[in-house]
Amino acid sequence: MKISKILGSLVLFAGSLLAIDPVSNLSSTTHTTSEVSSTAAMTFSWTPPTTQPTKYFYVLDTVSTTLPVSSVSKVELDNSVAKSSVVVTAPASGDYFFHIQSVDDGGSTSTVVHSQTAYTLDLDKGTVSAFSPDGGSYSDAQSVSLTKSEEGTIYYTLDGSTPTISSSSYSSAISIAVTATLKAILVDSAGNVGDVVSKTYTITNNPIIKFSNSAAVEGTTVATDNSNDAVVVDKIDVTGNGFTRYQYKFDAGSWNTVSDISTQVDISGKSTGTYTLYIKGVRKRWT
Repeated sequence: MKISKILGSLVLFAGSLLAIDPVSNLSSTTHTTSEVSSTAAMTFSWTPPTTQPTKYFYVLDTVSTTLPVSSVSKVELDNSVAKSSVVVTAPASGDYFFHIQSVDDGGSTSTVVHSQTAYTLDLDKGTVSAFSPDGGSYSDAQSVSLTKSEEGTIYYTLDGSTPTISSSSYSSAISIAVTATLKAILVDSAGNVGDVVSKTYTITNNPIIKFSNSAAVEGTTVATDNSNDAVVVDKIDVTGNGFTRYQYKFDAGSWNTVSDISTQVDISGKSTGTYTLYIKGVRKRWT
């Protein structure tokens, strides 16, 4: 929520010289409100006239030259106890002008004092609009870039907690090397806190294959390593070596069912370690 501090000089409007004086030194501050509120309050302050008026008429609207006494939206402020400020609530984001007139016992009104330029109220929340790459399952570490819908600061967490302005601020791609849930919020330049956006990244860290001989022969040694600084694969391409089908096994395990040579060896279920991969070609039998 933001009220731009852009009050210009005061402008006096309309009418002949009246006996009652207008207010002076009109200014505005803001009240702290919840960022998720649909309204926001502004405090307008002034220096009262030398002769204390009976009451004031004021209006907050989007028109720069409103005459409060003639407006259907005017609000009457009793001045039996001297007033020098008022809290006004705006209904939505937009540019607003404040107008005020003094009123005496006889009903005479002063000229209008209003802000020369608008007070801009921003209640719209931005969001973290894109994660690249998107959440999902990956076999190696990911570098995630975040995009925001408007100017502001992104805050994020990787431990499952809800991010706040005390969380890490985003400045460059976030490295995710182990399974984590990335949660992020955007706090825009007006201070509005956006909704939490959450993406889960599952890092499988399947074994890395160091495979020196891809021919379809027995006795090939396969080393696996699940370190995160290398490209992780979870399958091995098998060269046909004259065969159209093959079988494989690890160490003293059982041979798998016969597979077409285009089917890769799947090692995604293997833990870190060293294995001997046996591959044998299977010729098609013609009948």
